[in-house]
Amino acid sequence: TGLTGNNKVYDRTTSATASGTAALSGIISPDVVTLGGTPVYTFASANVGTGIAIATTGFTIGGANGGNYTVTQPALSANITQKPLTVTGLTAENKVYDGTAIATITSYGTLTGVVSGDTVTLNTNGAVASFANRAVGIGKVVTVSRLVLNGTDAGNYSILDQTTTADITAKVLTLTGLTAASKVYDGTTAAVISSFGTLTGVIPGEAVTLESGGAVAAFANELVG
Repeated sequence: TGLTGNNKVYDRTTSATASGTAALSGIISPDVVTLGGTPVYTFASANVGTGIAIATTGFTIGGANGGNYTVTQPALSANITQKPLTVTGLTAENKVYDGTAIATITSYGTLTGVVSGDTVTLNTNGAVASFANRAVGIGKVVTVSRLVLNGTDAGNYSILDQTTTADITAKVLTLTGLTAASKVYDGTTAAVISSFGTLTGVIPGEAVTLESGGAVAAFANELVG
């Protein structure tokens, strides 16, 4: 008595461990019986599962009256949980601000952590990548979700959302209909804008206005032309 099987993360083996202090139960007083040996614990299956039986071997008994007894090896159980996998080399594409947090993955890299001999592949068909928010920024976190594991041994593994970084750069706007006034030569390059036209390229639904109060206009040179 006194032993409990330990849960473990999947490692493709049936090796198990136990915790607690082993003690003999059932000795008739005042007999002297001692517990010895080196126990070995083995899961019934190497695959992920709950309440998997653990077989025990190796306990022995001794002592002055040990010959009058036999020892029943303890029957234990524990869980084998999925091994988490990660992706090494995940990269996302930088983008120009487009009013959304949608990100594009340029490489899903390599699936890391699969135990040698197991067959597990990464399925990215339904994957979704998104920036933490839609705002312009450098080195913004990109999260990839809905990754799926395929393969014969996929059930023994799990994969959480993976992250990388990329940039969102500012979108360049233009002016349509910008016009300058002609002038008589005055020895300077100073120009006067007669119309700033229309701001072009703003994403529909967003509020952006042109502040031209501090604008400076200049000819390429001061010569007649």
